[in-house]
Amino acid sequence: MHATMPPSSPDFQHHLHWAWCGDQLVSLDPANDCYAVHPPDTSQLLAAEAARRCAPLPAPLFPRGIPAHDWRLAPEDLAPYRLRWLPRALATLHRVHRRTRRHRIAGLLQLLASPDPTARGARSHADTDTVCSAVVATLNVACLLHPATIRCLEWSGACVLLGRQLGLRPRLVIGVCNRPFAAHAWVECNGQVIGDDPRRRLQLAVIFTTPPDPARP
Repeated sequence: MHATMPPSSPDFQHHLHWAWCGDQLVSLDPANDCYAVHPPDTSQLLAAEAARRCAPLPAPLFPRGIPAHDWRLAPEDLAPYRLRWLPRALATLHRVHRRTRRHRIAGLLQLLASPDPTARGARSHADTDTVCSAVVATLNVACLLHPATIRCLEWSGACVLLGRQLGLRPRLVIGVCNRPFAAHAWVECNGQVIGDDPRRRLQLAVIFTTPPDPARP
């Protein structure tokens, strides 16, 4: 995905997703797999147009930016009880990678919006942390074994699908920052970031989230 010039006719309700980064608006167009970083004066005009259309934009944020993420494995990540889900994790990762390669972000979001017949009932809150940790560790091992390079969007999409299959209710979150522009995807479950820096919502302005369950908003 890449940054582009502002669209000529912004859509504030359906096709584009928006976030403030300081004095600049950033928009995400999933259909065309691109972002646009709008200059401050253009951002003010867009905000005024959104208000005129009764489509308020998110509140301005001042994201700090993100450091490089390190996907190292700890020794306990290779525990047998965690790796019993490895075949399922590899199959899910391959499915997500194939979907994003062919249909980009729009295809992945369509996949995540579809109810999964293999998803099991929700786990108890006490069991969630243990399962989240095991899902992250197993998926990280799967990434090392996968022949193609896995990006954060693909990792997050696979984590959401695998988590649903194991009784979690995770959501995909995409955040952005400007000066310089950066976009990153991560996963949250029960309001907590899993497998990533817990400060992501301070580092990035959230521009898109999926519901934790595709059957409910």
